[in-house]
Amino acid sequence: MPRCFSRYFEVHVDHSYWIGGRDDVIEGTWQWASSNRIFNFTSWARGKPNNHDGNEDCFEMDINHHFEWNDQDCLHTQYFVCELNHSQMRNYLRLMKTLTAKCINQEPPAKKPRFKELPSKEEIEKLALARTEPRTNQQTVWGVKLLRGWLTENKYSSSFEELDETILNDRLCYFYASLLTKQGTDYSKSALVGIRSAISRHITGPPYNREINIITDKSFMPSNHVITGKLSPRCTAFFQQALQYPKPTIWYAAQPIGKNKLASMMSRISEEAGLSIRYTNHCLRATVATGLKKSGSR
Repeated sequence: MPRCFSRYFEVHVDHSYWIGGRDDVIEGTWQWASSNRIFNFTSWARGKPNNHDGNEDCFEMDINHHFEWNDQDCLHTQYFVCELNHSQMRNYLRLMKTLTAKCINQEPPAKKPRFKELPSKEEIEKLALARTEPRTNQQTVWGVKLLRGWLTENKYSSSFEELDETILNDRLCYFYASLLTKQGTDYSKSALVGIRSAISRHITGPPYNREINIITDKSFMPSNHVITGKLSPRCTAFFQQALQYPKPTIWYAAQPIGKNKLASMMSRISEEAGLSIRYTNHCLRATVATGLKKSGSR
């Protein structure tokens, strides 16, 4: 290839290009694919063609060899060069001139923004709620509804979210102690823990975002003692290790049960009880979920 031609490609082009030659008809006899005419000019790179792996029957102007020719696998995907006669070239240049003029006169397209528009406060709150499990949201609504109902029945304002910690703790003490199911029975400790968690999620989430913890903060220890009962007041964990020698008011130690021991609880109970089936904690969860669904709960 003339040096001026290859120099132009080196400056303005950054790809290799098919230029329509092949030797798949007779190996080693290169001809143009469009006319089947044998070449009367070649510009092979040094050491080319070499028919690497016996499967290089097409050739390219190779960017890695200063755009001299290189034989290549015909299935290789890349750009290509087309041949035009004088009439076709004039039409092509006329079209490119028209398109160039239109591009110059046309306003550049607006740059696509990298980020969304600033969301409103309400949209942020909806997004935060949407990223919480639906079942958790239902439990939160249920727990808050219970507290609002109790506050209204006892002539308090139903808006408790901004109450001072001392007042809120006092309200919760009486609330936990007054709770009854629809059947008139006391809630189990696990149910009370669930209600407390629901209220905690409500006041610490949007739009209130209070930086208090009604479960672990010392200012809420009195109300938590109403729930924990025989649990150790020196430990905030709900599952605590049982005392070897329980006291009349305290049955559990100030150390929480480890997660591994909790995870194997049902398996150990099954073995010690001599059950025919070895149950797991997940079995209990599935049984409760099935029972709730059959009862019509959502």
